[in-house]
Amino acid sequence: MARRARSLTPLHGYRSLLTGKEAVLIYSSGGAYGIAQPADAADFQKPYMRHWLSFIGIRDVEEINVAPTLADPVVVAEARKDARARGVSLAQCF
Repeated sequence: MARRARSLTPLHGYRSLLTGKEAVLIYSSGGAYGIAQPADAADFQKPYMRHWLSFIGIRDVEEINVAPTLADPVVVAEARKDARARGVSLAQCF
C-alpha cells in the first residue's frame, strides 16, 4: 500500500494508508535469530519486515519465528512445534 501520489505527496507529505490493521509475520530462518532479542547484525529479515509494515501503517504486529531450521532434527522439530502452537494461539485472536 505504498502508492505514488497517495501515500507520499508534496502537499501532504507521507501518510500511511493501512491504519488500524493487524498483521502476523511468520519468519523461517536457518540461523537462530530470536524475536525478543536485540536485532542481530546478520538478521535483516525481521527489522525490514517490521519497518515495511510500519511504513504502510500497520503497527499492531505479532510475530512467529521458526528457527533454526538448519540444526539437529530434534531442535528443528521443537522450533516447528513452538511456532505451530504460537500460530494456533494467535489464530484465536484474529
